[in-house]
Amino acid sequence: MNQWESDFRYPAMQASMAIVADEQLDDLSGCQFSFCLPVFSKPVNSWINPGRLSLLFLVLGFGGLICGGLMAFKAEQDLETNFTWVLIALACGVSGIAFLLLPALLQKRINSWFIGDRGKALVAKSRGGDLIYCELGDSSNPKLTIDGDDNVIVLLDKVNERLLIEGVAASYQIRKQDVRSIQNFEFMGCIGADIVYQIGSATTLRLGIASADIKKELTRQIPFLSFIKKDWSRNRILDAVV
Repeated sequence: MNQWESDFRYPAMQASMAIVADEQLDDLSGCQFSFCLPVFSKPVNSWINPGRLSLLFLVLGFGGLICGGLMAFKAEQDLETNFTWVLIALACGVSGIAFLLLPALLQKRINSWFIGDRGKALVAKSRGGDLIYCELGDSSNPKLTIDGDDNVIVLLDKVNERLLIEGVAASYQIRKQDVRSIQNFEFMGCIGADIVYQIGSATTLRLGIASADIKKELTRQIPFLSFIKKDWSRNRILDAVV
């Protein structure tokens, strides 16, 4: 269900809101605690969201590959005009692959568009560097859903030793002193970091931040490219947050 009560972040949000209420804070920019706070009254606030947009690209991608396969079969059957069918099959196949890779290639633009002004404010704090555009989800139970995970912009604030994260659904702060563990995280074609951090005295939140790796995505979507070595991929997110 599309309600915070059924979301893995709900206990962390309750703890965060209790701290904010106790300290009577109106501005969280300089707060000295880690948190996870909702932006809207429910996790998915609009019918159009990054998860459904990615699903649309996925459908179009597989549609292009299927059409390319059918056109190639037609070219094999029709010997007189097979060159035309070959060109059509090639165009469909290339278009299909392009649509499959678009969510990864357009991650920065997608995140910036859906997060809006909060994302712009975070980018302004970064002065052009130390930013990661990725997805955030439940690393203890990763899964594919229609609505997808939270798309986020992560600022690595090295001066204050914290991560500032603005997402489509929520805002997060992770202070270095509140981190309990950081380890490698991989799910399908995405790689990143599995982070467990403390909120208040009795609550922890475990989440994964990851982005699609183009090499992994290619080998996952197009099996005949399996010769690409998986160990060529570098976990840039994990390297950055450790």
